[in-house]
Amino acid sequence: MKNWFNNNKYQCATFLLTFGILLLAFSKEGVYPFGNKQIMIIDSWHQYFPFFSELHTKLREGGSLFHSWNVGMGTNFLYLMAYYAMSPLYLLSIFVSESYLREFFFIITIVKIAFSGMFFSIYLKGVFKRNDMSIMIFGLLYAFCGYMMGYYWNIMWLDAAALFPLIMLGLNRIINGEGYLLYIFSFALAVISNFYIGYFIAEFIVLYYLLLYFIKHDRFEWRNFFKQTVKIALYSLASLGLSALVLIPAFKGLQTTYGTASTNPSAIKFYFTIAEILERLFLGLEPSIRSGFPNIFSGLITMLLVIVFFSAKPIKMREKMAHGALISFLIISFNFNYLNFIWHGFHFPNEVPYRFAFVLSFLLITIAYKVFMNIEEITTRTILIPSAFLVAYLLLLERFGDTLNSFPQNIIYLNIAFVLLYALFIVMYQNKKIRFNIFVLFLGIMIITESYLTSSTAVTTAGSSGRDNYPPDKELVEQAVDTLYQNDPSFYRIEMLKFYSTNDSVLYGYRGVSAFTSTIHGSLSAISEDLGLSGSPVANRSLYTSNTPIVNALYNIKYFLDRNQNGRLPNAGYDLDFENENVSVYKNKYHIGTGFMVQSTIKEWDKRIRNPFLSQEQFVVKALNQNIKLFEAMPPSSEDYANTTRKEPTNGRAIYYSNKDPNNESEINFTYVLNSELQHYIYAFDSNGSDIEVKKNGSTVKYEARRGVIIDLGIGEAGTEIVASMKLDSTKDGYIYLELVEFDETAFEMAYNELKDETFEVASFTDRKLSGTIDVKEDGVLMTSIPYEKGWKATVDGKAVEIIPIRDAFISIELASGTHAIEFIYIPDGFVLGSIITLGTLAFILLWRFKKK
Repeated sequence: MKNWFNNNKYQCATFLLTFGILLLAFSKEGVYPFGNKQIMIIDSWHQYFPFFSELHTKLREGGSLFHSWNVGMGTNFLYLMAYYAMSPLYLLSIFVSESYLREFFFIITIVKIAFSGMFFSIYLKGVFKRNDMSIMIFGLLYAFCGYMMGYYWNIMWLDAAALFPLIMLGLNRIINGEGYLLYIFSFALAVISNFYIGYFIAEFIVLYYLLLYFIKHDRFEWRNFFKQTVKIALYSLASLGLSALVLIPAFKGLQTTYGTASTNPSAIKFYFTIAEILERLFLGLEPSIRSGFPNIFSGLITMLLVIVFFSAKPIKMREKMAHGALISFLIISFNFNYLNFIWHGFHFPNEVPYRFAFVLSFLLITIAYKVFMNIEEITTRTILIPSAFLVAYLLLLERFGDTLNSFPQNIIYLNIAFVLLYALFIVMYQNKKIRFNIFVLFLGIMIITESYLTSSTAVTTAGSSGRDNYPPDKELVEQAVDTLYQNDPSFYRIEMLKFYSTNDSVLYGYRGVSAFTSTIHGSLSAISEDLGLSGSPVANRSLYTSNTPIVNALYNIKYFLDRNQNGRLPNAGYDLDFENENVSVYKNKYHIGTGFMVQSTIKEWDKRIRNPFLSQEQFVVKALNQNIKLFEAMPPSSEDYANTTRKEPTNGRAIYYSNKDPNNESEINFTYVLNSELQHYIYAFDSNGSDIEVKKNGSTVKYEARRGVIIDLGIGEAGTEIVASMKLDSTKDGYIYLELVEFDETAFEMAYNELKDETFEVASFTDRKLSGTIDVKEDGVLMTSIPYEKGWKATVDGKAVEIIPIRDAFISIELASGTHAIEFIYIPDGFVLGSIITLGTLAFILLWRFKKK
C-alpha cells in the first residue's frame, strides 16, 4: 500500500486539490451545506437531476432499467439512461437516501471533475515518463479547463471527458507496442457513460492517431502505416463491441427522436473572427454557459508555452507542423459551420455550442507539458518574446477596446500580471536562480490560484437555484399520490393541472404524461402538439396542462393534482376527490382506461391539423366512425391592439400582426362574453413566443403560448366576461392563434359511453409489462395509451400478434369478437443484439489474452 501511494501520490493529490478548490468555489456561491442553494440549473434542474432520481428509485426499489411509466406516459429508460444517466458512479447512490440525493448529485459532479484532473496526471506520467509535482499541476489545468468549468452542469458529459486522457494514453501505448487493454476498456467505458461525447472522442482518435504516427515515424512506410491503422481500428471496434449493450439500443432510440433530424447547412458561414476565438484562452473571462464562444481556456501558462512550442529549437519541425495543423483544424471547426455540423454528428446543437471543445484543451495542455519537459534547453529569448507579445496584445486590447474585442480592464491587468510572473519564474529557473522544486512550487501556486479564479467565475456565471421547495410541496404531493395508489391500485396516469417543472412526474414520483427529454419519441410529442398540449417535437417536449375530457380519456389520466388552486369548478372534466392541505386531488369524470375498442377507421387519423379542437374531434370521429360535433368556436366581442395592427387579409384562423414602434410594448386583448352555461376552453399560440393571460371573474391565469396551449376555463355562466391578453415582442411581426370554444358535454358523453363499453381491464402490471382481459363484442381495433416503440411485443391468448402503431404514437392491435387475455411486454429494441455483441466481444478479448499468455 505504501509503495502504491508513493507511486501515485501526485495523481491522488490532483484529485484532492481539484475537489477542494471546487468545494471552495461552490461554498462561495452558497451551495448547501454552505448556504441554501443547490447546483442544479437550466436542464440540470429540469432533466438531469429528475432522471437521475428516477434511476435512484429503480436501483433502491429494484425497478426495471428497461422502461419507466413515470416519464412521458412510458419511455425506453435504457435509452434515456444512455443519454443522461449511465455514469458508473451513479451506482453509489444506492447507499444514499432520497433526502440527500441532491447533495450526492453535487458531490458526484465535483468527483467527476476531480477524476478528469487525476486521469490527465496519469496520462502525463504514462506518456512522458515523469512522476513529480509537475504532472499534478498540469493535471489541474485539464480539470479546470474552460469546457469543464463552462459545462459542469451538463453532468452526463463529464465522465467521458474525464476518461478521455486515459483513452489517449491507451492510444499511445498501442502505437508504442505497450499493450491495448487500457485503450479498449477506457474507450468502451467512455462510450457507455455517454455515447454522445464518445462520438467526439472517436472523431478525435482518428485525427490524433494520424498526428502521433506522423511524429513518431521519421520515414513514412505504407505497409507499416496500414498495419498500425488496422490494429487501431480493430481495438476501436472491440471498444464499440463492449459498449454495444448500450450503444445499439441508443442508436435504435435515436431513430425515433425528432432531434436527429437536422437541416443541413445551406451556405458557408463563419461565426467569429479567429482572434475572438483565441482570446478565449485568456484567464478570467466568463465561460459560455448556454451560448457564446467555444470554452477553450486551458490555463494561461498553457497559452504561453504553446506559443513557445512553435519557436523552440528542441522541438522537431515535424512535431510543430503536425500539432499546428491539428490546432488550426480544431479552431476552424469551431468557426466554420460545415465542420461544426460534422463534429456534432451532422447536427447543429440546440444551445450549449462547441461540445467537443475539451479535445483542444487536451491537445494544448499536452503541448505545453512537452515544452515544460524541455524548458532547460529552451533559450530565455524564446520565453521572453512570446511573453512580450502577449503583454503587448493585452495592452492593445486596453487601448483599443472599442475597436478590438472589449475586455474588462481588471481582466487585462490580471493576465498581464500572470504572464509576467510565469515568464519571471521560468527565466529564473533557466538561469539557475531557483531550484526545480521551488520552480514547480511557484508554478503550482500560480496554477492553483488560476484554478480557483476560473472555477469561482464559472460557478458565479452559471448561477444556482434555490434548495427550498424543489419541488414545491413535495411531501404533500407524494402523500396524495401514495393515497391514490393505495386506494386505487389499478393502472392509470396522474397529472398536474399546471406543471411546475417539465418533468413533474419524475420529481414527484407518479405515472404521468409530461416529459422534456432529448429521447422523447418525436411522434408522441407531435401528436401532443396537435391535441393542444404544450408539446413540440422540435423542442423535445410534451407538457400536460389541464385539457379536455377527450385528451384525458385518450391519455388514461384518472386523477389530477393541483397545488395552486388551478382547478376550475364546476368542470365538465373532473370533480374534487379530496384535499391534502395545499394539494387538491380531482377525479376524471370520463376515465376510460389503458385501452378501448375502436373502429378500424382510427387508422385514418393521420392528418396533422393545426386546430387542436378539430384534431380532438377527428379522433372521436375516426374512433367511432361517426360524425360528431363537440366544439363550437365563439367570436370575440371586442379586439384591442396596442402598438400593433392586425394585418388584412388573415389566413384562415391565424391572426397576423404588425408592430408599430419597437421601443414600446405591444399587446393584444380579446374580450369574450359567454352566452351559455357550458364548459369552455381557449387555445393560444404566438409565433414569437409570448405568454397569455386569461382573466375570468377576477382571477388570472398565465401560460406560455410559444408552443400552443389549451387553457381550461371551467363551466361558465352566461354573460361572464373572459379577457385574453398577449404581450408581444414589439421588435418582430408575427401571427397568433386565439380561439375560445364551447364544449358539448352531452355529445361527448354519448361517444364516451360507446368507447367505455369495451375496455382493456389491466389485471397486473410492472415497469415493462401489462396483462389483462377484454370482452370484444365485434371485430375491431384495441387502441391503447401505451406510447409506441419497437421494443413492445403483444400476445393475445398466448399467441404473438402484430402491433399496429396509430400515428406512430400509440400501440394498437386488431381483435376478433370474444373474450381475450392480452399481454404487452417491453424489451428495448436492439438490447438482445447488443448484449450478444458485448458478451461475444468480452469473451473474445479474454480468450485472446489467455492464448497470448
